[in-house]
Amino acid sequence: VAVELISRMQSETLHPGVITYNAAINACATGQQWQEATRLLRDVLRGGLGPTAGTYNAAIAACGAGRQWALATALLLEMLPAASQQRGAETASRSPRPDAKTCGAGVLACLSGGRWDVALGIWEKLAACRVSPDLNCQSQLLAECELRGLFQNQALILESLATQAGTAGPLASLGAASALEGAATVRIRAATAAAKASVA
Repeated sequence: VAVELISRMQSETLHPGVITYNAAINACATGQQWQEATRLLRDVLRGGLGPTAGTYNAAIAACGAGRQWALATALLLEMLPAASQQRGAETASRSPRPDAKTCGAGVLACLSGGRWDVALGIWEKLAACRVSPDLNCQSQLLAECELRGLFQNQALILESLATQAGTAGPLASLGAASALEGAATVRIRAATAAAKASVA
């Protein structure tokens, strides 16, 4: 319905704004219509409307819902400053800065596609830009690291969670502390299991 509304407005020489496009792309994400979501994003870019982080986030989430992890990753990388500058000064000035939702959508898209390695790469790139996903997303990353024995990566994520707990508001700090406690429990269980395996 949202896509049809955009098409009708265009056929009547009306010019939908970025807010209208964002709503349509979000609807596509809900309906797992990743093809339409990415097409609408390209319409926004071609029309020079100046996409917001929400525009990209919705398109990335739609790709994740459609298990298109590679496309989701490509869209996320478009938002990074270096990639924007390579596409030209005009594009760079219109590229929104990724936020926590961007990181979370990209990481979850990769995890749902079984690409934990790419998910970690996204987290590392955005962490370098001082952008981290939400607590739930980081908890899932911690679980993947624990499962695969990636203790160095796990330590970096734990450090990020500790920083969030120290600088965020009360509710976010409580969530980060809870995630840290859960991660510590997981590590203790893993260490216990490893000790038993070495004895056996």
